[in-house]
Amino acid sequence: MLSVNELESGYGSMQVLWKPSIEVEKGTITSLLGPNGVGKSTLLGTIFGSVEPWAGRVTYNGQDITTVPTHKKVELGIALVPEGKHLFPGMTVYENLSMGAYLKKAMVRKRESLDLVYSLFPRLKERSKQMAGSLSGGEQQMVTIARGLMTKPELMMAGRAQPGTGPKIGGRGFRNDSQNESGSRLNDSSGGTECRCVAECCRLCLCHARRCDQGQRDS
Repeated sequence: MLSVNELESGYGSMQVLWKPSIEVEKGTITSLLGPNGVGKSTLLGTIFGSVEPWAGRVTYNGQDITTVPTHKKVELGIALVPEGKHLFPGMTVYENLSMGAYLKKAMVRKRESLDLVYSLFPRLKERSKQMAGSLSGGEQQMVTIARGLMTKPELMMAGRAQPGTGPKIGGRGFRNDSQNESGSRLNDSSGGTECRCVAECCRLCLCHARRCDQGQRDS
């Protein structure tokens, strides 16, 4: 589904990615583990287009998307939940979630998407009319993840998205091919969302991911 081949990128004159390669298969959760500074978030940003690639290739469903603009990648079905909240604090939870359903394909299935995210994060339904800026840190993280799901992505990448959501929410959000308590599926073989997650919670990643890739610093 997603293929990254010898990708290079960085910031200014500082190179961060030194030719990592990775394959993400359809229907799987892939976790990228490694210490701070090895480039996990930079890798996701470069795949998504928020960080400019210097060299290498990114292929998605057989299409070369290395230099495709970020908004076009969203239209292709890719979503990135970056580290941090990145919410509209003066808007309600519902309004923040609705901002994720701006694509035509997502808009027509908005009600279905809301039902899904409310089943994954029941607290958000309770807080739907509350200003996002007044939520707790964990609740704001739930909104960030849920808004990513509202785009109806085929592939969702998350940078350290799970810490702060609490163990019960985290486990439910990570669940792959098993049903959650409300019977909804975050990911299945009939067109659900594939997940590629970067997280510091190693035990959670190892329990739920079918594939783990570990980065290492050069000596």
